[in-house]
Formats: sequence, structure tokens, C-alpha cells
Amino acid sequence: MLDKNRGESAKSWRAVTGAWLVAGVGTVALTTGTAFAQSKGRTAQVPAQAQAAKGAELPTAKFRQVRTLVSPSEPIAIVNGQPITRQQLADACVARRGEEILETLIARELIDQEMKRRRIEVTPAEVDAEIERVARTLAHVSKEQWLATLAEKKKISPSQYAHDIIYPSLALRKLTADQVKVTDEEIAEALESYYGEKLKCRIIMFDNLGTAKQTWEDLKRTPGAWEKLVAERSIDQATRSVGGMLTEPIARHAEPRNVSDAAFRELVDLDPNITTKDPEERKKYMPKDGDITGVIQVTGNSWVIMRREGLEPKTKYDGKDKLLAEQFRQTLHEAKIEQQIGVFYGELLRKASVENRLTGDIKMANEEQHPEFRVDGDVKRMSNAEEGMPPAPKNLQGQAAAPGRAKVATPAPPGVSDEDLKSVEKLRAPSAKPAAKPSAK
Repeated sequence: MLDKNRGESAKSWRAVTGAWLVAGVGTVALTTGTAFAQSKGRTAQVPAQAQAAKGAELPTAKFRQVRTLVSPSEPIAIVNGQPITRQQLADACVARRGEEILETLIARELIDQEMKRRRIEVTPAEVDAEIERVARTLAHVSKEQWLATLAEKKKISPSQYAHDIIYPSLALRKLTADQVKVTDEEIAEALESYYGEKLKCRIIMFDNLGTAKQTWEDLKRTPGAWEKLVAERSIDQATRSVGGMLTEPIARHAEPRNVSDAAFRELVDLDPNITTKDPEERKKYMPKDGDITGVIQVTGNSWVIMRREGLEPKTKYDGKDKLLAEQFRQTLHEAKIEQQIGVFYGELLRKASVENRLTGDIKMANEEQHPEFRVDGDVKRMSNAEEGMPPAPKNLQGQAAAPGRAKVATPAPPGVSDEDLKSVEKLRAPSAKPAAKPSAK
């Protein structure tokens, strides 16, 4: 598929705002690079635990107080007279999840420092209201039902949900709110992208410009060789086996813009150099099915050639409908806030001085974080005891993981399953199409 990513977000900010997957903050579908409302005129996809909440008696979250041990050497369990100390438990937890959790704590500390510096607060009332909003809009249940479901099914307590998920999300939104504006031009483009023509096409993708140019020459001489050249030369695994056919049509103004703009310019729109006003004459020069583009650069090291397969017609809408425009303004604003949060946190981290003594990472202020800024490859534990520790983690092939610093995957909110992540991520997928459109007068 075409590379529709808008660029990687900063390393750790989703460690905090990974919560939006549960919280529903800024949940939009980035269909062809444009945001559209998910909560208006359609039923949102809901995580499994929220679906269970509807039409069924929800469990009641049960909590009980236990004595908290504070001394590292005090036994936290005794097995046949042999004590297991709090220190041993801490070491085992650090070995398993310490690096990930510390990344989250570092991100949270950076956010808290910036909130204090700018004298911005998130009040308990705002947190409570956001939990209520999430429960109603994402899960379609009451706040009490939502919290009970999280506690019972995902082992996320109400205080953990408020402190670790909702609060950081609200904080980041407040810190970036003044950096986001939605223009009338962006709304007009969003309407055109949503209601306008959609281009069905095939692609051949390359990682070598010379190969791309040679393929274009070959196609100009022998247009019928398309399928053969796709199979031999395309690097896109998702489309190579189906002759380069994209599963979804492309909308005007889709991301990446340089690709969609070139595709519509060469495969849909009339060449601006054609000045005749005669409709029949202009029709002769209009692009048609089977036409191909030139070589289009997608990223710094990838190129694509596209072939038109068809054109879906426009859908009528009232461009003067103020309610419709406001719906698009709101969802565009949510999408831009989500983007800006990543940019903002990346800049916050770049300016910060961070010494991670657990992993050995050292980053000076105003210095880009780099995996080679590392003292050693050992995770520090409070004790030196190695006996009874779990075996080294293995990779997907069952082989022992290589020493040194591995890239840390973006952590999900505590207790959230892969199925829940996929169900919400599907709402945000660039290729997702809204099931229903905002009503137009």
C-alpha cells in the first residue's frame, strides 16, 4: 500500500497518551488523510468489554485494603518457611516491565514540569467529566458501568484510570490547544475529499529511482506488461500478488499529499494547458482508464507509478450547510490536536536532559535522543542475586534476544488486550471509510 504514515511520533509520548485507545480522546478515522466524525450518524466500534456492558448486568468492582510492605528486606511471601522479599519482587518486576514503566514515568514527569511552568492545571472535575464523556461516547454506558467494566475485565482501577490515562491525555490537550487552528480552506478540502471523486488505481512501488524510470519506459512501450512488471519489480508486498490493485480508492487531498495530488492531476483532471472551451474537444483530452502516471516520489527512498482503473463519482452535498461545516471543523480539530501532541512531546523531550540509570541512556538538553548514548546493556537491580530469575526473553523465532538495547515498542494502557487495540485502531486506519456520512440539508 501507499505509505500513508504522517511520520513517527516521539519515542515516549504514547506511553502516556496510549490512553487515547481506551479513553477515546480524538478518536477519528483518518480516511485518505482527512478526519471525519465517528460519533455522528453512526455507531462507533466499541471494545469487547464495553460491548459486554450493553444489555447485560455489569460486574461490580470490588476492592479491599491490604497492608503495604515498605522494607525491601521484609518478606512479602513465605513458601515452606523460605521468604521472598519485597526486594526480590521489585527486581523481578523491573526485569519484566521496568524499562517500559520507567519510560512512562519519565514522560509523565516531563508533562507535569511543563504544566507547572505554564501554570496550567487539570482539575478533578475535568477528569471526572472526561471519564463521563468517554463512557457515553465510546462505550455508550454510564460512567459507573464503564469503570466497573474496566476494573473487572481489565484490572484497571478507577484511580489508575483517572491518574494514568485520563489526566495525561487532558494535560497534553491543554498544552497543545493553542497551537492548533482549523482554516476554512482545510474544511473545504475535507468536504471535497469526503464527497468528491475517488480514484481506483493500481500501483508499482520501487526503492530505486533508476528501476522506476526504466519501468515507466517499459510501460510506455508495452502497456500490457503491467501485471508482469508488478510481479517482478514492485516492492509492495500487499499489492504485488493482486497486480498492484489498491484495496481502497484514493480521495483528493489524501495523505501523502504529494502522491494524491499527482495522481489526480495526471489521472483525473484536465491538463491546464488545454484551453479549448468546446466540451467535446475537452473530453478528448480528459484522462481515461488505463492511463499511467509518471514516476512519483513517495518518501526519500521510495517511488511509485500508478495506473487508473476507474473513477467513483462525486456525492452531492450542500457546501453552504453551516452545521455540516462545523461537524467537519470539530473532527479536523481533534485530528490536528492528536498530531500536534506527538510533535509537542518530541520537542519537549528534545529540550530535556534525561539520564535513565535503569537502562544507561543519557540525553543532554537540546540533544536528539539516540540509542548509542548508552552506558551499558544491563538492567540494574537492587540485588545481585541471579538465581530464580526468569530466562532471557526470546524473539519471535524462539531464539535468545541479542544483547544491547532493543527498540522499545509503544506500550499499551495497562491491561488492554490486542483485540481492543485493534478494534479502536481500525477507526483510525487511513483506509477506513465511515459507514455513514454527516447529513446535509
